[in-house]
Amino acid sequence: MSAAIVEFMEELATDVAKQRAFRQDPEQYLAHTQLSQQQRQAVLSGQARPIRSMMAEHSATQEQMEPAIVMRTELA
Repeated sequence: MSAAIVEFMEELATDVAKQRAFRQDPEQYLAHTQLSQQQRQAVLSGQARPIRSMMAEHSATQEQMEPAIVMRTELA
């Protein structure tokens, strides 16, 4: 799954102008994004579950490909 859905949701959540444009005409706004048809349908449905699922797919893929090392230091 592409990162497009994650990037789209992050931008929409943080950019007031994009929020306004989306509310005015969601289909027109989505037509100018990098989202797949399936992702656009999920956004237009207004259902959180399919959107979260698509975002989780991307996140799980990224976590497998880019593992992080967590180091813990103890303060005396």
